[in-house]
Amino acid sequence: MSGGECCGRSSHSQTTMWVIPSSGLARNERNYLCVRHVMGHCLSPMKYAVRDDVKVACFYMVLIACASPIIKSLTGSVATDSINASTTFLLLLRLAVHDYGTEVAIVNPTVSHNVGLFASVCLASRLESDLDVFTLMTVAVTFFTLFPSFRRYFQNQLGYRWSMVVTLVVAVITVSGVLLYAPHLLLLFLIALFVCNFLIPLLYVSLQGYKQNIYGPWDEAQIEGR
Repeated sequence: MSGGECCGRSSHSQTTMWVIPSSGLARNERNYLCVRHVMGHCLSPMKYAVRDDVKVACFYMVLIACASPIIKSLTGSVATDSINASTTFLLLLRLAVHDYGTEVAIVNPTVSHNVGLFASVCLASRLESDLDVFTLMTVAVTFFTLFPSFRRYFQNQLGYRWSMVVTLVVAVITVSGVLLYAPHLLLLFLIALFVCNFLIPLLYVSLQGYKQNIYGPWDEAQIEGR
């Protein structure tokens, strides 16, 4: 074997050894760029949504922190009995106008939101420190402002089964909180929970068989065919 052939084969082998990794590297680079493009396209909306949610949360926290001293002294000239009665009435009104997923005239999400926050302001005005006011108002904004939107989105995306799971989790957390901080109200809360979630819907369904249409001058006009 001559030296030229040996050198030629050696150079050809070296060329082959370098060409194959180069093509594999190029293919891997193209795959990496494709995966990166797809992941970036999928994660961009999520990234912007998370960023917007963080902005909203920070805005609410700063606003509540600045307003806590004002809220604490807002109803100083009002009697505590009046505050308790007003808060009870407002919370009951919120339960009446809250959006439970049915399209009826009494449903008004805006009134439900404002009434819930105003009831929380009334309760927070009887607290002693700014930190307590900040904590209560943060919880109120979370449950009256942010949680209904999250619940509606969760129900639309995952269906009623997972919505029921969220309902059970919220009920368990609420029962635990009442049992821990106000055990004397636990029986009243369980009765209210049973009436609102089981008795009233069952009564509503059972009364549908007695529904009648009463035609009179107050009904909407009906066009009769000739």
